[in-house]
Amino acid sequence: MLCDLPQELLLAILSNLGVEDIFKLSCLCKSWDNFINENQYTVFRAAAILEFNAPPWVKVPQDLQSLYSSRVLSGVSTWKEFCECHF
Repeated sequence: MLCDLPQELLLAILSNLGVEDIFKLSCLCKSWDNFINENQYTVFRAAAILEFNAPPWVKVPQDLQSLYSSRVLSGVSTWKEFCECHF
């Protein structure tokens, strides 16, 4: 099922899901969890843009310092960590 679709299509679908749905999908089975973790940057960056209104031009969470306090971004180095903190 997971392998039947091209990776680009799966990423396009996941890019339209919210953080809660992505985390639920990760728990569904090991292959989904592996796929999401392998594509963590793309999946969680899209979720941050969709759900938390992160500007699309921001490539890394550390560049959000003009929008969020340093306390909010403390310890956040990946988009997944950013989404976990705001979920």
